[in-house]
Amino acid sequence: MGFHAVNWTADTQDWKRPGIDSIVKAVDSQASERTVVLMHDGGGDRAQTLAALPTIIQSLRARGYQFTTVDAFDDTIASPYANRSSWSSHLRGLAIVAGFRLDMALRQVALALLLLLAAVAGFRLLVSAPLAVTHHRKERTSRRRSEVPSAAALPTISVLVPAHNEAAVIDRTIESLLAMQPAPLEIIVIDDGSSDGTADIASRYPVRVLRQAQAGKAHALNRGIAEASGEVILAMDADTIVAPDLLRHMLPHFCEPTVVAVAGNVKVGNRKGLLPRLQALEYIVSLNLDRRAQAVMGTITVVPGAAGAFRRSALDAIGGYPTDTLVEDADLTMALLRTGGKIRYESKALAYTEAPQTFKDVLRQRRRWAYGTVQVAAKHRTAMTDGRSGRAGNVALPWLVLSQVLIPALGPLVDLFLLYLWLVGNGELALIMLGLAVALDVVVAGVALALDREDPRLLAWVPLMRIIWRPLQLWTATASAARWLNGSALSWGRLQRYRTVKIAAPAM
Repeated sequence: MGFHAVNWTADTQDWKRPGIDSIVKAVDSQASERTVVLMHDGGGDRAQTLAALPTIIQSLRARGYQFTTVDAFDDTIASPYANRSSWSSHLRGLAIVAGFRLDMALRQVALALLLLLAAVAGFRLLVSAPLAVTHHRKERTSRRRSEVPSAAALPTISVLVPAHNEAAVIDRTIESLLAMQPAPLEIIVIDDGSSDGTADIASRYPVRVLRQAQAGKAHALNRGIAEASGEVILAMDADTIVAPDLLRHMLPHFCEPTVVAVAGNVKVGNRKGLLPRLQALEYIVSLNLDRRAQAVMGTITVVPGAAGAFRRSALDAIGGYPTDTLVEDADLTMALLRTGGKIRYESKALAYTEAPQTFKDVLRQRRRWAYGTVQVAAKHRTAMTDGRSGRAGNVALPWLVLSQVLIPALGPLVDLFLLYLWLVGNGELALIMLGLAVALDVVVAGVALALDREDPRLLAWVPLMRIIWRPLQLWTATASAARWLNGSALSWGRLQRYRTVKIAAPAM
């Protein structure tokens, strides 16, 4: 039809009624060699627009600008119906209009999603941090008031260490277990089809070694439970070193008959290099802070496989470790929660694990975690509706999915939207929103580090979590969810061991 699309180059945003001076400054700051100024003559009170216009004209004329109308550039614009455009021009016009509408729609949708996600993530953080502080205070009060049970009053404990090709680290793990006080009733290493001499190394120590064809970690643990004689089972990862007083802090919880499990405080013990340090921060700020908060609510979602203790009778009641998901620790924890048993978190029960040191290994581990979490959510989805599972279905399961799948998958989209705002000219808004988000991250991280008495210099790594860690989480969460929806299986995978874990977290 001959219409011409004309876009603006200087947006006064006068519709916000920011004040006459602000409208004038908006034009002055955006004026270029050729400028199309956008102002609004409808949609409400336009007194500020009318008052600002003469000043804008005077200011621009003083700078050498000339004013003209669009049709002065092309006489066909004044009479579009008299001039038939070509199909290419027509399609170009349609594309411009469609692009404009798509841009506006994307902004609205993205802004709505951003606000929703920010509200959910902010709510989680604002709930976690105060509850974690509450847990810390209760823990200190309980230690001051409670009497330490005598050794005779404590339950007996068997330690299980499933291992597959862990020759590089199994000796250090066993040595740390043998140094524990009080000493466990027995230490059982279950060699799950290793081909690197893991069982031979373990046999040099005063521990029981069980050998089996490779069947997986959960099967190995169930084999160990069947052979164990302790009233409490401590499940360990073969790459984890424990503090000597771990059992002294864990076992007293089991003097309360309703307690079915105790989660230890797992920290990253190898902190040299970028990726291990980021994971060290994540363990403290995300996993352990959440675990403190969940302990107050009675909804701990994961008793970590690296250091978790369980009442033997509770394990027997649910048939031991489940073998149909990739995160047997989360699956087992959810099953125990659904029975109504209490699960505690003991921050003094320290264990130091070896974090992956390459992007390849990190991606492999996190894909397994995310995929397994989706499996657990699907397996236990009836907990949210059966009316018998209580907080396991109402709080724990939604929290698990939110923190391990949804926020990791959607969180980086917030950063992409902020980048989009910057690119389309809303840099000031993008910087304000980014600053608020980083400030919240730093505050929450500061709380978590203080509660765990960690090195405050770790705070310097918080901004890098957004740049490096969040995109990684986005990829692993979305890829794993898509793989599960597609019905594709995911194998456990093996991580490279470096034998770099230290018994006490080193200073940064």
